[in-house]
Amino acid sequence: MTRISWFTVAVLLLAGAVAQAQYRIVSSTTTRNGEFRLTETVVQVGSNPVNRFVMHHVKRHGPACGQRGAVLLLPPLGPDYQFWEFSEDGDFRRSIAAYLADRGFEVFGYENRFRHIPAGACESGAMDCSVMADWGLGTLVQDATFIRGYMSVVRPGVLPVVGGHSAGSAAAMAVLNANPHDYLGAILWEGSLYSARPDVVALNQVWCSVDESMMSSGVVFDGSGAAFAALAHFDLTDPNSPVPFPVPGLPPGVTNHQAFIGFMTAPPPSPTTEPVPGGAFAVGDPIASTLTYADEVRLASSVATFVNYIPIAMARDVNCGLSGRRTFSANLWRFTGPILVIESGRGFDGTVLEGARLTHSSEITVEIQPQFGHSDAWANIDHRRYVERPIRRWLVSLYGR
Repeated sequence: MTRISWFTVAVLLLAGAVAQAQYRIVSSTTTRNGEFRLTETVVQVGSNPVNRFVMHHVKRHGPACGQRGAVLLLPPLGPDYQFWEFSEDGDFRRSIAAYLADRGFEVFGYENRFRHIPAGACESGAMDCSVMADWGLGTLVQDATFIRGYMSVVRPGVLPVVGGHSAGSAAAMAVLNANPHDYLGAILWEGSLYSARPDVVALNQVWCSVDESMMSSGVVFDGSGAAFAALAHFDLTDPNSPVPFPVPGLPPGVTNHQAFIGFMTAPPPSPTTEPVPGGAFAVGDPIASTLTYADEVRLASSVATFVNYIPIAMARDVNCGLSGRRTFSANLWRFTGPILVIESGRGFDGTVLEGARLTHSSEITVEIQPQFGHSDAWANIDHRRYVERPIRRWLVSLYGR
């Protein structure tokens, strides 16, 4: 079902901070999945057809739905918003979004502008990808501000929580920095825009410089996501065959399984994969090709959904933030609401808590797994224990039972 509803005009009025960018709702489609109602709303920004994003809204059926509160979820760079609605068996009801909606919280989500750009479209010129030069945290904050206006109409009087994983956590910090009074609390999970650690600052000064140099040379996107997705797909479907395409750094004969585990446990240094020294997507043994904590099917199934392109501007803003720039964090001290920090010792390793402490939060709740890599809590077979239940308990403490 497609409809343009009455709230379009209201949202545009409420989102005055971004009205000058010509935000326009072009379609809204609602479907049902069991007891859940899922709405996807496409928003066009200006006239360039590439400049559009999707708002997601998940709600459980029934008159009491959403009365406990509302959450705006921001996506990681790789799987994008699909991360929040993902389950390894394709059952939406087993996703994080469904878990929260099933417990009375209304879930809203942001899907990045680059989510659906087809592989090869930028290199061939089939799409004008030069607009990616502007797709950094500033643009994401503008899009999130529009969604916040939408939420004000759909859930009037409810002060929501904003949260994210990985780059989505860094984006949540940027959103709070821009609009510190618009949110009741924040979920910061494995992503940061600040660190005072000399090793983190030094590494990200290098990557910040690399990002800026690439952009000044006209390179505005990283297309490695498609390769990660392909490796994950072949690991799931044909693990024992050699990798069917050349991969820099891999000797001939390496199997799809070996290559995937190697990249997860020892990711190649790059601006988008290693912002904290010693970090890994997942802890494991690249020689034995085994994972210690992550379920391989769950991890590979998610990586197989990775986007084809990542804007260098987004990586720049995160790397430059961790290098010491305060463009998107200088105003965080104005935020005073409660914060939930979820962090891994082999992932962002304390930098999320550092970022949270830039605020004047009334309470910071910390869930740390020192043995985990960046994705291990989420990809663990017992992920409910490490992710969903701590988030639910914390939300209940904010909104009450």
